Amino acid sequence: MIGITSITFRNKSVERVVEFAKRANVDCIEWGSDFHVLPSDTVAAENVAKLCESSGIKICSYGTYYVLGKNMNFDDYLDSCVAMRCHRMRIWAGSKSSSTISEQERISLVEECQKISDRAAEHSIELCFEYHRNTLTDTKESAADLITSVDRDNVFTYWQPNPEIEENEKYEEIEMLRPYIKTIHFFNWKGKNTRFLMSEGKNRWKEYIKHIDLDVPYLLEFTLDDDDENAISDINTMKDLLM
Repeated sequence: MIGITSITFRNKSVERVVEFAKRANVDCIEWGSDFHVLPSDTVAAENVAKLCESSGIKICSYGTYYVLGKNMNFDDYLDSCVAMRCHRMRIWAGSKSSSTISEQERISLVEECQKISDRAAEHSIELCFEYHRNTLTDTKESAADLITSVDRDNVFTYWQPNPEIEENEKYEEIEMLRPYIKTIHFFNWKGKNTRFLMSEGKNRWKEYIKHIDLDVPYLLEFTLDDDDENAISDINTMKDLLM
């Protein structure tokens, strides 16, 4: 399944994002909580669900900016996810790297995640960590340890390539985290977060996909110059690789 994240198109309205999704002929959308479907805005969430359903577009996930350890109200995000009839939420594993966080802070994040995952489970919703630098999912070891420590059946992770590490390290990440990976964010970045077209990284992504070997959504997250035509090109490259 190939889709887009709405955060790729923060300058577009909900209606325009859906129009783009139809033009690009993608299967699904991950709606972001920062602009298009705000936490606790259940009316907007219900409208998004209706619009996607009428357009034949699936809602694969709710890409939230709920961050563990920030004293945020999880139920606000949960309410929007439920109203959108979505069964997967992306959350963030704190805001400190695994190398700088204290053991007590880590324990606190685990306990918080256990509480919110239990709340999510009441609605058959999965929680998936953004796999990201400067969080507890910044390395394969820390991410796997976090998931096993939380010890809940509905807690998983995303995966995306870290442009700051070597290719072999990325393959090792995938191998270790494969049992927990539920979604892939795709883009083509190199050092210092410099963006390129996916076509220029086609061989690298071919290898990632071979190692991933999972039937999960692949979602476009960033594109060169935030340009629609570049986004179409990137999506077509991924279609060539997956189909």
